Amino acid sequence: MAVITVEPQEKAEPEPQEKKTTPTGTGSARGSRGSRKSAGSKERQGVRFFLAKAGSNGTSPAFEREVATENEALVESFKLGVPYYSVQEWRAVTDLAGKKPQLTGEIVRRSTE
Repeated sequence: MAVITVEPQEKAEPEPQEKKTTPTGTGSARGSRGSRKSAGSKERQGVRFFLAKAGSNGTSPAFEREVATENEALVESFKLGVPYYSVQEWRAVTDLAGKKPQLTGEIVRRSTE
């Protein structure tokens, strides 16, 4: 039987921590995205949640089935031991009113039936 003894080490001088800077006007270290938990359901409109197919290799998304909410996706993902995906659908929209055409994206909203 081997016995290992560990000698307490002297405390080294703490390394100076880098000062975290935030972009002007954001007010938090997370940036402009804000907190995910505080985002209301209205802010999460257009997001759909899918469970991954069991046994998928993860190189490309393979959806098994869609679930209604992120909480349901979390629970089912845990129960089944598979990842889940959140997908936000976008549509390209053009604005030809000005001299230079503008191409922007808008979230596709689904009606709740």
